[in-house]
Amino acid sequence: MTDIVFMSGGHELPARLADTPTARLIAKALPLYLTAIFWGRLVRLETPLDSYRENDAVRLARLGQILWSPEREEIVIPYGATPISQAGEIRLNEPSNVWAEALEDVQILREVHDGAKVTIARYGTVRSESRSATGKPRGAWR
Repeated sequence: MTDIVFMSGGHELPARLADTPTARLIAKALPLYLTAIFWGRLVRLETPLDSYRENDAVRLARLGQILWSPEREEIVIPYGATPISQAGEIRLNEPSNVWAEALEDVQILREVHDGAKVTIARYGTVRSESRSATGKPRGAWR
């Protein structure tokens, strides 16, 4: 499937979509313009999308997984422990669908702050909201 990128400020996190119904739903909705909300070391991105819990939804995530929380209708990206995690685990507040895998270190999310604007787009697009002083687009992704 098509690769995507999460962008916030000058930070980028590329990801590869899984072959799942949730991934296809989100890919069709791109680009998405969302706001980061933090819960421990997990970024939550509320969306206008609606999907169901898949049979292989997980409650314990691992670094690099990008998930969909069906009850909250949000994308979640863990980069460490949540407030309900036990030692050595990343525990989600509900079973969530794995729909993508980060292609780079998710620790970059430490640089994003609560309330930051996040864009999710297909990899290879140009970020139209980022323009140089000359008005030309900046931030092309290959």
